[in-house]
This record gives sequence, C-alpha cells and structure tokens, in this order.
Amino acid sequence: IGSNATSNATSNATELPMPEPPCGPNLTHVALGNNQFAFVNVTHFTSLRHLDLSKNGALEQPLAALGIGNLMFLENLTLAKSRLLTGDLRIGHMSYLKNIDLSGMALSGDIESTGVMNVTTLLSIDLSGSNRFTGLFGFCDMLSLKSLNLAGHNTLSGNLTDCENIGSMKYLDLSDNEFSGHFQLFGSPITLEHVNLHRNAFTGTLPSFELMQSIKYLHVGENLFSGVLPDLSMPALKRLNVSYNALTGDIPPSIGNLAVLDTLDLSNQANTVYDSSTGIRVTRGLTGQIPPEIGQIGFLQTLFLQNNLLTGTMPESLALLTYLGSMNLEDNFISGQIPSSINILEQLGNVMLARNRLTGAIPDLGGSADVVRTVTMSGNPELLPPAPFKLCDLDDLDLRRDSNYCPSERSALATFYSECFGTEWLDNTNWLTAAHHCEWFGVTCDENYERVLKLELVANGVAGRIPEALFKLIHMTHLDLNDNDMRGEIPESIADAKALQWLRLSYNRLTRLPDSIANLTNLALVHLHNNRMEGDASVIKLLPKRDVPKDFLETLPPHRFISDCGDPQDVSDAFVCLDCDMCCNSLEECNVPLRQRFDPWHSTMILLAAVFAALCVGWGVTRIMTTKRILPEPGYSALEAAGEESVYFFFLSDRKWGWLVTVATLFVQVAIFGLFLSAASFDNGDGDFVYSWRCPLNTPECNDERAVGAYGWIMWAFLVTAALLDDLIRGCKLLLLSSTRGSTKCFVSGTSLVGITVLAVYCSFFYNQAIAMSNTELIVNSVILLFVNEFDEQIYGIVEIMKGRWLEEAREEASSYSEELCHVHVRASMMTNFDKEDDSVGGVKESGVFGANVSGVRPLSNVNVGSQDELTRLLQSMQNRIDVLERNAGIQSPPASQAGDKEEGDGPITQESSGCNVQ
Repeated sequence: IGSNATSNATSNATELPMPEPPCGPNLTHVALGNNQFAFVNVTHFTSLRHLDLSKNGALEQPLAALGIGNLMFLENLTLAKSRLLTGDLRIGHMSYLKNIDLSGMALSGDIESTGVMNVTTLLSIDLSGSNRFTGLFGFCDMLSLKSLNLAGHNTLSGNLTDCENIGSMKYLDLSDNEFSGHFQLFGSPITLEHVNLHRNAFTGTLPSFELMQSIKYLHVGENLFSGVLPDLSMPALKRLNVSYNALTGDIPPSIGNLAVLDTLDLSNQANTVYDSSTGIRVTRGLTGQIPPEIGQIGFLQTLFLQNNLLTGTMPESLALLTYLGSMNLEDNFISGQIPSSINILEQLGNVMLARNRLTGAIPDLGGSADVVRTVTMSGNPELLPPAPFKLCDLDDLDLRRDSNYCPSERSALATFYSECFGTEWLDNTNWLTAAHHCEWFGVTCDENYERVLKLELVANGVAGRIPEALFKLIHMTHLDLNDNDMRGEIPESIADAKALQWLRLSYNRLTRLPDSIANLTNLALVHLHNNRMEGDASVIKLLPKRDVPKDFLETLPPHRFISDCGDPQDVSDAFVCLDCDMCCNSLEECNVPLRQRFDPWHSTMILLAAVFAALCVGWGVTRIMTTKRILPEPGYSALEAAGEESVYFFFLSDRKWGWLVTVATLFVQVAIFGLFLSAASFDNGDGDFVYSWRCPLNTPECNDERAVGAYGWIMWAFLVTAALLDDLIRGCKLLLLSSTRGSTKCFVSGTSLVGITVLAVYCSFFYNQAIAMSNTELIVNSVILLFVNEFDEQIYGIVEIMKGRWLEEAREEASSYSEELCHVHVRASMMTNFDKEDDSVGGVKESGVFGANVSGVRPLSNVNVGSQDELTRLLQSMQNRIDVLERNAGIQSPPASQAGDKEEGDGPITQESSGCNVQ
C-alpha cells in the first residue's frame, strides 16, 4: 500500500485479499472505501489515525478480525455500508477516537455493549440506517459530542428529560426510535442547529423555541406533543415540521418572524378524542385563521397546513410568497374565494385545497403548464365551474374527469389552440384564460353554455394541421376556418362531428379529404375551394334543401358545394367533384360546372340522332295526315325549297360528285361546330371556357362577373332567328314534299338542312354560355358561328366558279326531278277530282283539290257506257275536263302527234313556272 494508501481507489473487478503492508507500524491513514476487498486486517498498523473501509460489499468477516482493537491512536473510524461485517464492536478503550460512522451496516445488540458511550472524546457518532441497536439512551454525559445520529431502524428508548447537556450539540437525529417522555433543552447557550425527533413517542408541550436561536432544522413530527405552538422566534430556522401531533390553538402571528424559513409543516393536528367532561368525542387541532403575517416568510417554498380545523379565508398575503412551490390546505374549514393574486406565483407547482368550503371561480393558481403538477379541488361544492384549462390539462388534477369543471369540449378547443399556434392568432381574446370557453373569441355555445355549436375563426392567422381532437366537439354544427393557413390532410376523426352542417375550409392549404367524411349526413354547406385538394369528393352528399331546418336554410348562400374541381389545377391528382354546384381553379376563378355527360363529339352525335328521329316521326305523321286529306298537299317545287344557291339542292340530282360535295360540306360544318362545342366544354382545360364567377375571401357567397343579360339573349334570339329561320323552313318544306310525294332525295336534303340548322343553334347557345362575358361578345360569337351555317352557300359559289357546266347540269337534273314531282301531283289531283263532280250533266260547278272551277262536264260515275255513242261522249267529257284543269294550272298539253306516242308518266310535264301551286 505504501505512501499512496490514502487515495480513494475505485472499485476493482476481482476480490483479492489485502497484501501484507510493507510500511508497517508507521502508516497513519488507510482509505480503502468503495472497493470489493474480501478480507482486511489492520492489526500491525498501530499508528493508524484514520481508517475508512466503507462501501466494501464483499468484505465479509467478523469485526474482531479487522484488528481494530489494537489501534489505540485511532481518531476516525468509517465502516459505513459494509453490510457483511458482523459481530460485536469493542471501542470503549479507544481514548483518542473522535468520529465513528457505522451507518448503513447491519449491526445489532445492546448499544451499551459497544462501549461507544464510554468514549468521552467522541465528537460525532453515526449509527443510523440499517442498524438495529437496542437499549437506553446514555449520551447525556458526553460533553464533547457535537453530532449524534441514531436514526433508522434502531429501537433505542429512554427519557431525555434530565439530559442537560444535549443543548451543547449541533446535530441531533433521534428519528424512528422509541424515545418517550418530555423533551426539554437545558444549558446556555443552546447551540443545536439540527433536531430531528421524528417518529418517537415524546409527549408534553413543545420546548420553548426562544432558547433555540441557532436552530436551522426542527422536525418533531409524528410524536405525541400537545398544547399550543410556542412563540416562533427562531431567526435562523429554515425547516419546521411539527406534523402529526396533537397541537391546538391558533397559529401565532410570530410565524412571520421566520424570515428564512423554506418549509413549514403544521399539518395533521386534528385528532378525535373522548372528552370525559362532556361524554362525547371531540375533534381538536389547530384552529383560527391562517395569519396574514405568513406572507412575511419571503423564502417559503413548502406550506403544509392540511387536516386541521382552520377557518376563515385564505390571506391575500400568500401572493407575497414568490418562492412557494407546494401548498396543502386540504381538510380544513377554509371559506371564501381562492385569492386570484396567487396567480403571480410562478413557482407554485402543487396546490391542494380539497375538502374545504371554498367558493367562487378557480384561478390559474400560478406557474405554467410545465410547473404545475398536482392540484386538488374536490370537496368544495361551491366552487364555480369550469376550472382553468391549464389545470384541466394536468394528469394529477382530481377534477379532471368532472365534466362540469373540465369540459371535454374545452380541452378539444385548447388542443386546437396549442397545435395551431394560437398565440400568433390575430385575435385570441379569452383563449386559455379563466373565462368560460364559450366566451373565447370565435366560439359560440348554446344558451346554457353547455355545448359548443360554432367555431368561426375566419382570416385569423390560424396555422398548422387540423388536430384530431378538434372533432371531439361532437355537437358542433358550424366550422368556419376560411382564409387561414391550415395544411395537410383533414383528419379521419371529422366523422365524429356528426352534427356538422356548415363546413367552410376554403382558402387554406389542405390537401386531401378523408373517406370518413361520408359519415357526415347533416352537411348542408361545404366550401373547400382554393386549397390544394386531391382525390374525389363524390363521397360527400349534401342534405337536400327540403330537409334543412328553415331558419338555417335562410342563412345558406346560393352555392352550397364549392371545391377545386375546375381547370387548371396545380396538383398532380386532379380533384373530382361531380356534385359540386361551383368549381374553382388554381387562378382563384370559379364557375358553375356546365358538365356534359358525354364529350362534345358524343353530344353532337346524340343531338343529330335525336333530330333525325324526330324528323322521321314527323315524316310519318305528315304522310298519314296528307293521305287522309287532313292536311293539304304542298304546292311548291323541290328545287324552290332546297334553294338554287346552296349545295343542298345537289341531293335532288343524280350527280355523284354533287352528292360528294354536299356530304363533304355537311361533314365540315359538323366538324367546325363540334370544335366550338369542345372549346366550350367545362372539363376542357385547353378550351375557351371562361370562369366568370369569383368567390371572395370575406363572404360565403359567390359573385358572377358576367355582364350578359336578358337584353343580350333577346338580341341573340333575333339574330339567330333571322339568320337560320329560312334554312329551317326550307328543310321542313323538303321533308313535307318527301312525306307527300315519297321522295327520298327530298328527305335527305331536308334532313340535312334541319339538322345542321339545329346544330348551329345548339352550338351558338352553349358556346356563348361558356365564354361570352358581355352582350357584345354574345353577338360577335353568334355572328361567327352563323357564318359557319352559310358554309354551304360559300361552297356553292366555289363550285359555280370552278365547274359552272357541272353546276348547270346538276341544276337541270334537279329541276327535272322537281317538275316530275309536280306533274305527278297534278295528274293525281285530276284523277281524284273526277269523282267529285256534281251529278248534273249540264254544268254543275265543282271545286277540286286545287280549287279548279269546272263546268259543263258530267261526272264519270253517272255515265252509262252500254253503247258506242255513250263511250264517245265519255271520252269527250274526260278530254274537256283535262283541258280546263291544265289551262287553270298553266300546263300545256302535248301535241296530238306526241300524245299518241307517249304514255302518261313517261316524262316530265312541262311547266311555265317552277312552282306546283296549281289553282
């Protein structure tokens, strides 16, 4: 060991016996603490003054084997926490011993047998911890003793009443023993600084504190002291604990003299005892009010006055205890309001006021959410709910699960405030204050202040993600966070707010709707526009207007479902909302969705098919009506109806190139109209569709900036009618001819004219509805589209210039076809009129189908052809009648030389006019 033996070695990994010391009897200091020696013998160290073998957990041997009995000059002996040392300790002959520390060992037996009480030179004795010494206290005559610690598991006993010299000590700890009797201090001066008599059986009154001017620590709790508290004039006292005794009376005002006190524990003096004079059991303890002088203890950190009979109110002077961290006033009769002035106590961490008679509102109780740890308020029925939020946010609050004091809805609002940077809001009036949460800015509750119905924080600087806790507001009907900085996905927990009717989250940075939003079946308004939404909003189904309460319906704007379903969008996955009544785009432009269920080409084909079907039905009806003479047959020619300056009359000829030109013209017109319809499509992001609506930040209503009015549409109707009515009439006339004459060519030509005219009107209407922003734009767009309808006449002009001869040949064929239809019509009219003549042979007047006046001709039905003469007269009568009809119709009969060679119907009948209007 040598000269380095005094160094404190660290723990060794192996257990080794101590080697024979080379230095012999000259060694004075041995410090082998905190090691793992298995065996030690210091017999040869006869000059040893200081020996430290503490904290050697492997040192298992009898104390006698250490050889301590030979160390006659030993002054300091430390064997603390070497728990495996056993046997008796014999130190009574060590006349130089000053300090002995056997704390934390496992020694037992009568303390007198150790001889420790015979060493009058001792200054410090520590037998505390796990030792179990027994016997009587015998340290009264040790005049040099300054520190005595017998605390722990010892069971020493005795009466210290006659121990006059204890007062000369500085440190006395007799806690957890069995001492009894009175505890009195004698001698002058009393130098005690630390006195701990905790858990003994001392009786009588407390010693006078006036003699203890130097004392800093006094703990006499859990004894049997009684009487009143003596005058507390101990200027050096830092800790005073007289808990669990039987003291009575008031707390003396002199408590204010304890200027440096940091801990005051006068708790648990209330005891129920039998009063022999009255024969009843009474409860006694500290009474009266808490003296206001308590506020003079400027360094007080702990104040325990629980389980007494204190009355009165809590003094306002408590607010002066700026270092107060724990205050326990439970189980008293304190009344009145909790002084709000204690809110300024920033260090106040534990506040226990349960089971009193307190009234009024619960203050914040000082500190911050990080400092406050335990608060008890139960058993004060007159306290007004609710408790401040930051108290309800504590895990260790006895009212935390009381919905009256800690409403779950307020906790949800507080979480929303905390996670959405509430301290940076433009207006956060009353939030997280002692004010009722129904009085927080933007919060609206029912009349009884029991349920949160609305949360409206429009343009208030709310930022962050929407916390799931927000939707614990299960009674909330309105949520309006428009124009803020909310980000991320809307949480799935939104489905918990089943009462939600008004959901306005527009003008934020939200990204996705949860599928659970489909569970919100009471939604009457959803505004989600101007976010960064992706996905599909088809899961949202708004409540039909008929099911919306009338008073609420009156507050709804015209457009109830708005989202970012327009073009363009600045997200990769376009947001889809087929049920929205207003769609906005990334340019903050909006419009009512004019969605066609098919693309423009499909819608065009469907329209034309519908027109064709209607025309076929009309053709059939007209055919039947003219056959039954319900309608008169038309009296105009097919060429006149088709128009001689339009390619559509080519359908009346047999020229293949004419039909090809007409079909190509028709195809080009349809294609051009289809192009305009495609550009007018709401879902065509590259089209011409104009978003004319604006849904501003400051109102839920949208405004249409389109200046097209009724006047513009009326002018449009006049313009379209004037430009297209002629084509529509000509097409219908061709169809009528086709029906009455059975002409396929007229049907094709008429159907084409009517179809392209209807398509022009359809295209003009929807294109203007999509892009026209003013009345003048409406007219300009219509003129452009009407020019497309005149495309057939432009093609006719081109053909006339390039192939004039072809055009004349086609016109001649069309004219011949038209004349043939008229000739058939006249011949049919003449034959049908024969049987309608009057029965008189001598000149009865008859009106035919075309109104011809024929006289002097007998009806054929009345002529008897039984003789040659009668047959001759019959033929003459027929010829006369034909002559009259043809004269009136302007048709010249063929010469006699041609009549014999040509059968009726072999060729066209010559007309002087192009029409068939025969009178």
